[in-house]
Amino acid sequence: MAVTFNKVQEDYGWLGNMSPYPVRYDDAWFATAEHVFQYMRFEGMEPIEFKDKSGNVTGTITKEQIKAELSATRFDLVGDELAAARRGVTPKVRRFANPLIAKNVAKSYLKHVRTYKGMTAEKVAEVQEAEAKQDIANMKKVIRLKVAFHSELIRSLLTTKDDEIIEDVTGRVETRIEKANEAVQNHTAKHLAALRSGDDKAIAKASKALEEAIEKAKNPNHRHDLFWGKAMIDGEWVGESQLGKLWMELRGELKAVLFI
Repeated sequence: MAVTFNKVQEDYGWLGNMSPYPVRYDDAWFATAEHVFQYMRFEGMEPIEFKDKSGNVTGTITKEQIKAELSATRFDLVGDELAAARRGVTPKVRRFANPLIAKNVAKSYLKHVRTYKGMTAEKVAEVQEAEAKQDIANMKKVIRLKVAFHSELIRSLLTTKDDEIIEDVTGRVETRIEKANEAVQNHTAKHLAALRSGDDKAIAKASKALEEAIEKAKNPNHRHDLFWGKAMIDGEWVGESQLGKLWMELRGELKAVLFI
C-alpha cells in the first residue's frame, strides 16, 4: 500500500510543503514549510550582485533581505495573492504567504547562487549532487520543524502505519512531457520557415533551437519533480521520492520513541 499526496486539500495534503502550517525559524515566522525550505537555500551566502549587460553592478541583495521577502506576516491572503501572481509579481508585492509565490521569488535569486557557467558536465553533476544532499538535509529539518510546531501531525503521520509515503507528481511530469513535445513541433515549424527563407543566420539559429528542444524532449521531466516525488508511468511508480522517504524516516523515529 502507498499513501500518496498531491494537492493540499486532499486527505494527506498536510504532508506537502505547501500545506498551511506556519513554522518559526531563524527568528522569523514562515507561512509554510516551503517558505522555510526556500529560505534555507540562501543561508551562509554572500550578498548577490546584480549586473547590467556591461558588467556594472546595479544592486545587491543579502540573505536577510531574502528572508524578509520569504517570511510571512499574514496567512489569510492566499487566493488574492495567487491572482496577483498571475498578473505579475512586482518587488513591492512579493512578500506573500502563498508558497507558490515564495518558490518563484526564491528561484529568481537562486539562479544567481547556483550557477554552472564554465563548468564541465562532470563538474555540474558533482555540484548538483552536493546541492541535492544539502537540500535533503534542509528538508529533513523542515519537516521536523513542521511537526514540532504542529504536534497533531504526529498522530496523523502514525496513522500511515508502514505504508510507503509518496508525493504524486504524475500530473506535473505529464504536463512537462506535453509541453516538451509541443516545443519540438513549434521549433520544427520555425526551422522549416528558416530553411525556406534561405537566411543562413536564421537557419543556424532555428537549427540550434530545434536541437535544444529535441534534447529536452528526450528527458522532459524536471529533475526536482522525480527527485522529491514519484510519477505513475506505464503502471509503475518512477522516481526517488526523497520527501516521502524523509517522512517515513521521521515516522520510524517516532515509533521507536513511542515503542509502537
